[in-house]
Amino acid sequence: MAATQTSSGTPPISRSARQRLIEWANQQDAWVRAIVGEVISTRRDLSADSLAAIRDAYLVEKRLADGEAREASLLGDTNGNGDAAESLRIGELRDCTHVNALARGQEIVFNPRMTVLFGENAAGKTGYVRVLKLLANVRGAQAIIPDIHRPSALAAPEAVVKYSLGATAGELAWHGEKGVAPFTRITVFDSPAVALHLEENVTYVFTPADLALFGYVHAAIEGVRSLLQRDMTDRGPKQNPFLTAFSRGTDIYPRIEALSASTNVAELDGLSAVSHAEKTDLDSLKVNIEALSGPSSGNQSKCSAIERRYFETSSPCVKRSLLLTRVHSVKR
Repeated sequence: MAATQTSSGTPPISRSARQRLIEWANQQDAWVRAIVGEVISTRRDLSADSLAAIRDAYLVEKRLADGEAREASLLGDTNGNGDAAESLRIGELRDCTHVNALARGQEIVFNPRMTVLFGENAAGKTGYVRVLKLLANVRGAQAIIPDIHRPSALAAPEAVVKYSLGATAGELAWHGEKGVAPFTRITVFDSPAVALHLEENVTYVFTPADLALFGYVHAAIEGVRSLLQRDMTDRGPKQNPFLTAFSRGTDIYPRIEALSASTNVAELDGLSAVSHAEKTDLDSLKVNIEALSGPSSGNQSKCSAIERRYFETSSPCVKRSLLLTRVHSVKR
């Protein structure tokens, strides 16, 4: 708990870490408030779907994508979570249906100090615990196993929870949701939780609930940043696909290698232009090469001389066509 001394000399105002987080979030952009609001509600790391949705909201908010930016209202400390919140008491758990093989009509009335459940194996103790763990959305929450002997076994689990928050009484009709406020304040420490919270040296690492919120918010912001970075990488320039069509060492190769948004396209078009006379000479040269190509060394020498003279006086595009023609003739 933190205390702030006012300038008027009035008693200090105590603020929890949760309240400080809310004050900070209310000074940030809407997408940040969305992160903090969901973290406070669920008290755990955001899912991949939530991170993707906030990434999309960020892009719209910053006008990097089409859409209408959503208004994110200022956060308040009304859910009752945190060290400075009103006390939460669970009074009754009843009307559990589609929860394991629990018998209908049973109920648990919780004592304000301690409630002990006991019974034989498969009597149903774990079923009630699983309902509370899903309500609280704790790390060790397990799926509800339906009763396969009932026709409606695949229906969503249901239960009614009677509780009080401070001086206010309430009743929740639960339909299988995870992390329902204010029950997210509940901490469950059972056998599955031991493997999650205990290290090899059996040292329990405890983080106060309000302080843990900061870690969840930081991880979510980093998750959104990673998604944005991945999008930037995916949309960035890839390897030049045109290089394989040109020979390294030619005049045109450096120009193709340096292709970018600033490349003068008109200049490239000019280099690719071939006049009618050049096309006629190129066709004639191909015929001569075909005629001179043969097994004798004399024909090869004459062919090379013709190619060299024409190559020295031709444009870059004609040179490239001549080289390709020569390569094909040699292969044959």
